[in-house]
Amino acid sequence: MKKILLSLGIIAVVAVGAVGATRSFFSDTETSTGNTFTAGAIDLKIDSKATYNGAPVDGSTWAVEKDLVVGDKFFNFGDIKPGDEGKNTISMHVLNNDAYVCAAVSNLVSNDVSQTEPESEAPLDTDDMVSGELDDQMVWTIWKDLNNDGVQDGGSETVLASGNPVNGVLALYDSITGPLLSTNTAYLGVEWTLPSSSGNETQTDSLTGDISFYTVQSRNNENFKCSDWSPVEQEEEVWVETTQAEGDASIIGEGDEDVLKLVTINDTASRVRYTNDNLDLDVADVASISYDSKQVSAIDSVNGNASMRLTVDLDGNVLTNDTVEITYEPYYNYTSQNPSSSNTSIIPGTWQTWNTTLANGKFWANGGFLGSTPSGGAYATNFTLAQVQAAHPNAKIIGISLGMGTWNVGQVVLVDNVTVNATVLGF
Repeated sequence: MKKILLSLGIIAVVAVGAVGATRSFFSDTETSTGNTFTAGAIDLKIDSKATYNGAPVDGSTWAVEKDLVVGDKFFNFGDIKPGDEGKNTISMHVLNNDAYVCAAVSNLVSNDVSQTEPESEAPLDTDDMVSGELDDQMVWTIWKDLNNDGVQDGGSETVLASGNPVNGVLALYDSITGPLLSTNTAYLGVEWTLPSSSGNETQTDSLTGDISFYTVQSRNNENFKCSDWSPVEQEEEVWVETTQAEGDASIIGEGDEDVLKLVTINDTASRVRYTNDNLDLDVADVASISYDSKQVSAIDSVNGNASMRLTVDLDGNVLTNDTVEITYEPYYNYTSQNPSSSNTSIIPGTWQTWNTTLANGKFWANGGFLGSTPSGGAYATNFTLAQVQAAHPNAKIIGISLGMGTWNVGQVVLVDNVTVNATVLGF
């Protein structure tokens, strides 16, 4: 036993000596450099082809794949009559990744606007101008136009909606139907008509609404359904409170509406503004920009109200080094100072509409713009949007805000229905 133990000890010593005597081992090194995670992207592009009574509609047709901005309209008709009809093919392109795509019709508003004598006597116009009748008379069909031919091909193409126009979400591509591949183009067909059988009840009526598209990745999102999406809940927040000197802007409920409440404190320096910088509208294309306001309280009840400020990019290239802010104030736009205005004064406690078009509506600016005095305000020179466009033919409106400036002490004003070319910019 001892001999065996001795032998093992000797072997152990020899082994240790061998380790110290040489470093000639087999070896290899592998290195992975620049490991990177890059997030993918989804970008939905839209183009449109429209006809009205068989003729192309330039303003609602664009061949370029683009993002939709305020001012883009698939439908914009100012004088339709019984028997008129129109079609629109909307193309959708999802870049970079396969995606689910949903569409929604929302904010439909049917308005009587006014009543001619024939309309007031029409048997189907029984609500005494509570609402218009176009939504009850127009007939719409919306379908997945697989052939891109503007014709609904019976059972081979899915009808998404038909009948009178209503708010609702349309499932174009979701987990039930399968995604829209990034390598494919999808086509949505829309057909509308005001039947010849409709009568005088639709005279002067208007129908406005919004069309929204929503896209979301399909990968790792196998249970998504368009019915899970709300066009209201998913909207990007575009209005931002820009409060200065203790002013306050908040959204409150009044009746069935959400309205903007603007408040200043008892200080001549107090001011407040609520801003949307998501516009891209050629000044030359301005048909109307309007808002409703109600003076709740003001020391100067004759003049105290909310003003509208537009941010204008003068050369239209959407850079920020050549923008100017122009301001519309109600007290420059009474009938006595602006004959185009329908308002003779501010009426406390009453909702009033303040409207400007390309040719009508007075603005002012600081710093000498279009002849204005450097101090601006009440001493400024007034001008119209038409004059802005004449001096700067490529000018774009890229932002809009509602607010109250200095020297409006302890003032409370409500604002609603901020509207650009018939598109309501909801708060």
